[in-house]
Amino acid sequence: MRTLTICLVWLLGNTALLACSFIPSPFCATASDFPTAVIVRGKIVAKFPNGIDLQVLNTYRGDLATQSTITIWDGPDIDCNGTFTAHATDLGALDSTVLLLLPQIDSLELSWDVIGDYRCLTNFFIYTHALPQIGNDIVGDINGGWQSLPVADLTAVLSQCTNDINTHVQSPSNALPVMNISYFNHQLQLQAAIPDATLALYTISGQKVYQQAVNSQQLAYPLPALSSGMYIALLRTAQSRYSKKIIVN
Repeated sequence: MRTLTICLVWLLGNTALLACSFIPSPFCATASDFPTAVIVRGKIVAKFPNGIDLQVLNTYRGDLATQSTITIWDGPDIDCNGTFTAHATDLGALDSTVLLLLPQIDSLELSWDVIGDYRCLTNFFIYTHALPQIGNDIVGDINGGWQSLPVADLTAVLSQCTNDINTHVQSPSNALPVMNISYFNHQLQLQAAIPDATLALYTISGQKVYQQAVNSQQLAYPLPALSSGMYIALLRTAQSRYSKKIIVN
């Protein structure tokens, strides 16, 4: 990893003020430092408090072949002369396409975490973990220095910095279509019905409060009486899962 950290100290009266400045490692070096994180190119299709939904276009590392959409949550705060949060909503604009390196959530550290979903990289000051796509090119510090790299060349370039890049880039197949679970008038509403799927609702602490088999002719599902607060709606088939945070007032 190549990381330059500069710490500057000012004295104001008897108080020392610490400011931090970082030159982040390139995307390739970051991928080497986080060998279990997935590398995915996708389109941001929804934004909500503490997270986003990403429509998967290609998977370069990891196995997302059965997932058409993944949810990415905010990462933990970082302290650098103030508290900063790794906001998922800062990864890109709605409907933009980005290349991301994402750790999978395997333990509940934050109130909005969902096991199996993904989170922003914590040390976002010192790692390059997100690059935008402009036209047909991925733009930014991919492998040392600013580059504009055609999407078609990504596999070859990424293979130079980590040896577990997928030889044949995966695209989703047999997966859930892009969904938009919403909460309205005390109902969970689906954008489209999925055969052989189950819809469930969980509290942030993981307690299941609702579960229902999805009817191919039904898009709205009335909920039982719920306390105000934050919940996680989960749509699941044998091959795929889709989750979204729901706020009940």
